[in-house]
Amino acid sequence: MHVPSWRIVQTSRGWLEIGLFNMRWVGFNVSVTRFDEDGWDVAKKEQWNAKRSDESLAEFLSAYAQLPEPEASELAGHVQGEWRETWLARGGAEETPKLERFALKSIVVLVTVALLVLMGVAFIVWLVAT
Repeated sequence: MHVPSWRIVQTSRGWLEIGLFNMRWVGFNVSVTRFDEDGWDVAKKEQWNAKRSDESLAEFLSAYAQLPEPEASELAGHVQGEWRETWLARGGAEETPKLERFALKSIVVLVTVALLVLMGVAFIVWLVAT
């Protein structure tokens, strides 16, 4: 079952696409893309991380989405409260293990390839030296 992790929201400054993401290593992450009135994105997607950000989600939304402070605070409350709970209840956390396994497999493959390349270079150097 696919669990949506994106929500489209109309604000006083236009449309926002808000994505929810949660990983063990990274923590709770919110991505936001701004759109203008005709539906085209007006800025590249930006991300806020609960563990690594120096600003609150409300401050981030106010700065990036150019929302008035009260509106940004209300939206941040929805995102971190009821929307996150609904997302988790609908299986949002189930995406996390799949992504973590994919990331771990990718790292293992890259390290293996790097080691094989180094062993190949060492073998060629050994052949040339002897």
